[in-house]
Order: sequence, then structure tokens, then C-alpha cells
Amino acid sequence: MRPEARALLEEMRALPLFSRLGQKGGLDLPHARSWSEALRSCATGKWESVTLMANNRTSDRIFELDWHRAQSWNPTCELVRPNVDAITSKAVLRLAATRRVTDTFRNCVRWDFQAMVLEMEFADICPPLFHYPRLMPIYRGGHFPCGWTGPKLDTYWSSSREPMPHGEILVY
Repeated sequence: MRPEARALLEEMRALPLFSRLGQKGGLDLPHARSWSEALRSCATGKWESVTLMANNRTSDRIFELDWHRAQSWNPTCELVRPNVDAITSKAVLRLAATRRVTDTFRNCVRWDFQAMVLEMEFADICPPLFHYPRLMPIYRGGHFPCGWTGPKLDTYWSSSREPMPHGEILVY
């Protein structure tokens, strides 16, 4: 892995994950009104489509720009996954002492973290599009990105050069 991706994993390990859930200070984004709403929102097809299509667009662009280097995408996922799982498990275990957590919540966090590291790993080919620039500040702030106010994204968007449609990330 590139040093930037390794550094991001180290930063993630040190983050005060979920330390400001429900607090509104510091982020100019719409907030979920409750933890229950945040859990429901992160389980929607709209949020899943945004995170999946953004990841697909990044992957597609890397394959287009540097096919040989892109061959390391899956092996990199295999390297990153145990690190992301450990970071997520530790944070979720701590959070579960005071809040209900779901498998969907755990999987959203894992997916976000893995996608951020992948964006950083391949940032020399394709600048980070979504996960690192838009979600990492939310996690750094102790919040949880849990939804999307814009339209549901599809494969047509992920394979296009269209900008991200108007919408905001919902946080808790």
C-alpha cells in the first residue's frame, strides 16, 4: 500500500469515532433527528446507491486511466479489509455499550472506511471523489454519515462524467 493509505488507516485508528453523535456543532449539513432515524436512513436504498455508485465510479476511472495498476484493486481490498474490520469492531463495541447498533450500521461504517482507504491508495491516479473528501470530515468530527437528500444514483451516473447531483449528506 502507498504511504498515504497506510497513514489514513493510522488516522482512523486514532479517531474519536462516534463521540459527537446527535450534536449539531461543527458541520453545516442536515442532521438526523434521532439515532433511530440515523439507523433507518443508513439502511435505505438511496444511501446505499450513493456510496456504491461513488465507489464504482472511482474503480471504473482507475481501470480506465491505469489498467495495470487497477489490477491491484482486489488485492488491496483484501489487505485493507482486516484493518478496517478491526477499527470498526472496536468502535462499534464501544458504541454498543450505550446505543443500539445494527449489522447495517456496522456494514456502512466498514464500507465507508474501506472506500476511503481505496480512494487514498489510488489518489495518484484519480483524485478522491466522495468517500474521503465528503465522509472523512464527518467521521473526524465524531459523527456518522447516514443518508443522502439528493436523488438515488444509478449505474448510468457511475459510468458517466456527470457531477454529483445536488444533495447533501445526512449526519448524526
